[in-house]
Amino acid sequence: GNFECDVVVRRNLPELLKQELAKLREPTIVSIGSGVSDPYQPAERDEMLMAKSAAILESMSIPATVLTKSSLPLRDIDVWSSLNRKKQFFLAVSLTMLDDSIRRAFEPHSSPVSERLAMLREFKARGCRVGVLAMPLLPHITDTNENIHALWKELAGIGVDFVMPGGLTLRPGIQKETFMATLQQHYGDLLPAYRH
Repeated sequence: GNFECDVVVRRNLPELLKQELAKLREPTIVSIGSGVSDPYQPAERDEMLMAKSAAILESMSIPATVLTKSSLPLRDIDVWSSLNRKKQFFLAVSLTMLDDSIRRAFEPHSSPVSERLAMLREFKARGCRVGVLAMPLLPHITDTNENIHALWKELAGIGVDFVMPGGLTLRPGIQKETFMATLQQHYGDLLPAYRH
């Protein structure tokens, strides 16, 4: 399928979450998100699966962490803030640059940089812990001293609780093919360096 656009919506997620949480025998934290899937994809605007899941976690006072490239968690900030007051909520935002033209090239379906920064500020102001996963840093594009220092300065001004940088890995398959096609379209001169 199309790595950028084919999304499987698991509409039974809130029901499954309730079932699994009912089986817990000891305290835990629920981690929501991954490196290749975002719980707050554009489809979430209509599906409301995270809003329902947040309400479940809040009602059961089960701590949670959300990892996203979206600013859509702001829609659910009241529930997440309530959970944070009861137990703990942690927002981790994927962000590697301040230049939105780079974001548009490599993360066209993600929220603009300014919206993600504003979201970090708002969650921090509400007393939630916030962090940034600065990954993957792209060689010769976002791993430059200028970009990293500007990003770190901005994040320090927000008072993020951590920044975790990480490098780019390109394993054979659709993800690598999609990335290389995007690189060729926007930074074609870097193709030889990336192939090397």
